[in-house]
Amino acid sequence: MSRLILFYLVFVFSSCADRAKNVKPDWISKRPSDELNWYGIGSVNKSKDNDYRSVARLRAVSEIAEQIKVNIKSKLVDIVEASNDQINEFSSSMIESRVEANLKFIEYFDSFGSKDGQYHVIARLNREKYFEQLALELKKAEERSANLIQSAISEFNGSSFRLLSEAMNEIDQYLDLNPKMVSPFESSGEKAIYDIISNLIYDFSNRINIVTEHKKIVFTPILDSQKKFTLKAIDKKTNDPISNFSLVIGFTFLDSYDTLITDESGRATFSFPDLSYKNSKLNMLLKLDYSNLENPQVKHLMKISSLKFPFNVEILKPVVFIENNIINLGDKITDSSIIDKIKILFENSYAATFNNTLDKSDLKLQINIFTEKRRERINDNFPYIVYASGGISLSRVSDNIEIKNIKFPEQKGSDFDSPILAGKDAIQKIEKKLDLNFTN
Repeated sequence: MSRLILFYLVFVFSSCADRAKNVKPDWISKRPSDELNWYGIGSVNKSKDNDYRSVARLRAVSEIAEQIKVNIKSKLVDIVEASNDQINEFSSSMIESRVEANLKFIEYFDSFGSKDGQYHVIARLNREKYFEQLALELKKAEERSANLIQSAISEFNGSSFRLLSEAMNEIDQYLDLNPKMVSPFESSGEKAIYDIISNLIYDFSNRINIVTEHKKIVFTPILDSQKKFTLKAIDKKTNDPISNFSLVIGFTFLDSYDTLITDESGRATFSFPDLSYKNSKLNMLLKLDYSNLENPQVKHLMKISSLKFPFNVEILKPVVFIENNIINLGDKITDSSIIDKIKILFENSYAATFNNTLDKSDLKLQINIFTEKRRERINDNFPYIVYASGGISLSRVSDNIEIKNIKFPEQKGSDFDSPILAGKDAIQKIEKKLDLNFTN
């Protein structure tokens, strides 16, 4: 009898427990709300995901994250100089970082599996613990950022901008909290680190002065294709050279030409690109190079505040003396059209002029072509065969140093009437295939 009663009691309690377990909790239809915690609910279909518990928990955490995100964007708008896209990127990154830092405080205190195959879980994050953890992280970030800023200020050089970029990286995740430090510009009081970095970028940019070794940059195409020019970066405030400083040198006809980095004396050398110059003036532009900085907000600030340094370059027309050594089977040819073709090339590409006097010229252009008959004509049924070869030598008149030497591919000429005409035919074939580039 006692066993029967015991079995009955167990059955009754089990039935009651099953009914209680199948009762849908109130939190599924209405998320709890109070001043102590943030709550998040995650739901998933158990039949569609083997790891449904983990998925449901992630969704619950995402709900908590959305609640934390509420005030971040509005605060960022008041603090940073950024577009809406950048603010959205900042806020998303902050939420991810903060939720990850507070995972240990998130509690999953209830779950429910409904008859329709849905699995629900509710999580909560204690607000007091969250803000305590956030305050600790903020303080560490402020200290690291302040140390980097002090390093950037201690010696102004090319690394100063990189240090400011790293300092901004440290506080990026806390910009909505307006991180502060003791102002390096004032005797007392704290100031927002974002504002300090912004002011330093503007101040550093305006302290830079770029000067060239010579007040006037004069360039002669071809003649100066290997000539080096020197510039110097100087700190306007101290008159000291700025070392390890990165600049982009550009021209009106190119998006960018080269990146220059100054040495310990603040100097950097450059040469003009090997291109044709048809104008007598060339505009050269130097600007700060911030492409290697990691922090997008610092890049944005530098783009706003960076100064540009324009320079005018005078382009001189090269004066060319032509020495004709075109020999066809021992006889010199003075009226070959290949000479006119070379002149036109120099005029069109380099605005060159020509002079008949060597000592009044910048460049000496030697055209060396000769022809040879290697075997006798077999009989009247075969043409005369003559071969032409040679090349062009370009040298400076001032020191007779050769700048360029171009060899022509050998050509074979033929004619039934005379070997002289066969030689002219070979020379004309050289002219047709003429492809010259005198820049290095």
